[in-house]
Amino acid sequence: MDPFNAVGNWWLPEREDKKIGGTLTFEHGSAGLRLRLIGSFGTAAIEKNGLIQKYPIVFGETTDGEKITLRDTRVVDSHSVLTDFTPEGPKQFESHELDAVEVFCGAHLPLGAETPVKGVAVELHLLDDWAWATQPLVRHVPADDLAQQRVEYRVPTPVEFHAFGGSARLVAGFSTKSTGWHDQTVTRPAALVVEFDVPPPYSSIFDVVVKPFQYFLTFACSASTQLTDLSFWTEAHGYQAGETWVPKTIKTARLDLSGPPEWRTYWCDLMLPLWSIEGRIGDVIAKWSWLIEHAESALDLFCGLSLGPPQYLETRFLFAVQALEVYHRRCPWFTQRLMPRDEWRKKRDALLAAVKNDNELEQWVEERLPEFANEPRLRDRLTELVAHGGDHAIRVLRDDFINVATQTRHGLTHYDPARKGAKGADLYWLAEEAMALMEACLLLDLGLAQEEILEATGRTQRTRDLLNQNHKR
Repeated sequence: MDPFNAVGNWWLPEREDKKIGGTLTFEHGSAGLRLRLIGSFGTAAIEKNGLIQKYPIVFGETTDGEKITLRDTRVVDSHSVLTDFTPEGPKQFESHELDAVEVFCGAHLPLGAETPVKGVAVELHLLDDWAWATQPLVRHVPADDLAQQRVEYRVPTPVEFHAFGGSARLVAGFSTKSTGWHDQTVTRPAALVVEFDVPPPYSSIFDVVVKPFQYFLTFACSASTQLTDLSFWTEAHGYQAGETWVPKTIKTARLDLSGPPEWRTYWCDLMLPLWSIEGRIGDVIAKWSWLIEHAESALDLFCGLSLGPPQYLETRFLFAVQALEVYHRRCPWFTQRLMPRDEWRKKRDALLAAVKNDNELEQWVEERLPEFANEPRLRDRLTELVAHGGDHAIRVLRDDFINVATQTRHGLTHYDPARKGAKGADLYWLAEEAMALMEACLLLDLGLAQEEILEATGRTQRTRDLLNQNHKR
């Protein structure tokens, strides 16, 4: 949602008779959502420290009739306003400023975050480039007579598939804005639209739709993608047009919603643009959803490298190698035990029986051989992941990647001042190699063939940089 100022009246749902004038401001970044009241709501739930008043739901209506709901507001500033002098003394009242976690523009929602949602539209930075990279929206039709020159606008056909708990569509909007007497600017905001089979509460939308799709787009674009707009509709808000029920869109803004980054990427750098998987987008998203469900912590680490703030070299490498380790641990097609559990337990019990007369030694053995002692070591996991990564792993990983990655991780984790492994600039490139290995594994597990993986990764800046490094040592 774009930044805005909204002037109107505001009240608590249970006190519609007490409306207070004020201004709601939304700005990207730390300023967030701020409601400046000309007065106060009075009593409210007070936190234990007795200082902060909180209001779960605040309703508002702007001067142009827009209905607004604020969720999870709290008083952040309180001051007295002088209005007049009277014989009894100065007349004044208390004025409050409140911050809100989220705003819903378009309806009054008493349930707030628990409002059942029938459908949702999600817009993300880089979604346009990913979805419509090879489908130009504007086509110039030349003519001999300059006055007869024409410009044709075409909106790409929606891509439909079943995902995120409902019927999903990738759609392109279309709008023009006059920028001068003879100029027009054309915008085409692409969006993921999901209509749910069973309406979930709004509070689950970010886990069910936004996060999985943002992670997928970040992976597919090889770049950070930020949420730029979110809207939804319910079965309770809309209007009847003949026999058709037309839902009313409710737009939202969050305290932590930032504006789109200024930088862009080139469509030719996208690792997995829509045109390369359009014929099987449903199958790819279904597999991605399975990975999110079973290996979410690994994808949290991996995508966090792109979506989070810039990190120190050591942190970046540890996130990357831990993402690989967790991915191997959570995906059932990788080896999870060094030997069958029953066989391992027999050997463990035999070893404990052999030292049963020595209580101290028996206790030491039992502590050193818990269940996870039968799991593969990091070196074993990396070995299997590199083999799984196939041809792309071979072309971008240094010859001793497994050894160097293992030494570096152990040195950083267990703190060995004399540790071996990568340092400085080499540590940066080692992290890039680990991320490239994760990309190769994910692409394979999303159903791409080896030649497709080589083509997809070959479009990315990471691969080109790694191939330019003399790291085969």
